[in-house]
Amino acid sequence: MSGRKRIVPGPSHRESERPVYFLEILTGFACSWFATEAGSLILQPHPLSLERVRIVSVDDIDVMGQVVAVAMRLASPATTEECS
Repeated sequence: MSGRKRIVPGPSHRESERPVYFLEILTGFACSWFATEAGSLILQPHPLSLERVRIVSVDDIDVMGQVVAVAMRLASPATTEECS
């Protein structure tokens, strides 16, 4: 995560170019694409996720930073019996 503490809107031609931010909000944390409109922040999850679009006041968030890389498991962890 970079140290960028402001959400910077800008044109994105591809999904992979859209900046992702990690925020602390009143109900916990959020990691998503965002749009700003009239003092509100619109959290825009990936269309294939099970998350819903949320709208929060910009006064109710702290920007933790911009996500610049992701590490994720590609398969379920193997049990010790499967590894032997």
